[in-house]
Amino acid sequence: MADNRRDGPSFRDPPLTGAEVWLIGTLAELHAITAALGDAGAVAYQAPRKAMHGSDAGRYRQYVRLNIASAAPRQRTHARPDDSGGVLIDLDAARRRTA
Repeated sequence: MADNRRDGPSFRDPPLTGAEVWLIGTLAELHAITAALGDAGAVAYQAPRKAMHGSDAGRYRQYVRLNIASAAPRQRTHARPDDSGGVLIDLDAARRRTA
């Protein structure tokens, strides 16, 4: 039987913004991460923490949406080969020394 439901966002919901991440860890780890993000002013929404089961017992998962300020694009500079400060290795001489 065909399902005629529309698969898409609800027109009643506001558009989502920001980065979305799933955090997984112990309660102490999740608390520390969300506190640090909150201090940075980045947390827009955090779902309730859900206990995990099986081999992940004792750990929790949490969905978090973040508002991240976009950084200005960095000016890319291309180093010239003589600006690298590196030293070329004479591979033939090195091979002779180890042989």
